[in-house]
Amino acid sequence: MGAEGMRAGRVFFIVNPHAGEGSVGRQWPHILDRARQCLGEIRFRLTEGPGDAVKATREALLGGADIIVCVGGDGTLSEVVTGMMDKLGPSALRHFSGWFRKERDATSHEPSGFL
Repeated sequence: MGAEGMRAGRVFFIVNPHAGEGSVGRQWPHILDRARQCLGEIRFRLTEGPGDAVKATREALLGGADIIVCVGGDGTLSEVVTGMMDKLGPSALRHFSGWFRKERDATSHEPSGFL
């Protein structure tokens, strides 16, 4: 789905710049540029420590984000999933997995990343 198919600001990136021994932080400017080229306006939060991704995910979802993109390692991903479950319950995951299935079925092939 290109930028024309997205509502502005509905994609939210949770970024752990310390992941991969700091490689995520070094690559983030390039990732951000490419994401904006492909998706248009995006919002993001750089994590600073434990628990930040949980809080950022919760705030993003409650603030109207439709898509959460996790950029980090397995700890960051774990916190993002926890943030989805923490305040919104399992229905948040059902919402996102339903979107994923709908997109995959509509294209009749496995979705691929944009980077």
